[in-house]
Amino acid sequence: MKKVWERWIKMAVCLIIVAIFAGQGFAKEPLQPVTIQLNWMANVEFAGILLAKEQGWYKAAGIDLTIRVVLGEKPSFKTRERRK
Repeated sequence: MKKVWERWIKMAVCLIIVAIFAGQGFAKEPLQPVTIQLNWMANVEFAGILLAKEQGWYKAAGIDLTIRVVLGEKPSFKTRERRK
């Protein structure tokens, strides 16, 4: 149970940092492309990352985020990019 709370706290801290930078208007330069690889299918444990992307917080902070997820039931090298 402790690990679950640690994950939620880490996600909340990341969201706060992104929101602060987005609110400050640091995204005056061209978007910086960033790709992250999730260690599994998109799930609730990645809610912070997915929510921030859907709300446009990464773009507001100058980040062009690409999220890659694992396909299939077992982890493999087959991945799919999740862009919107």
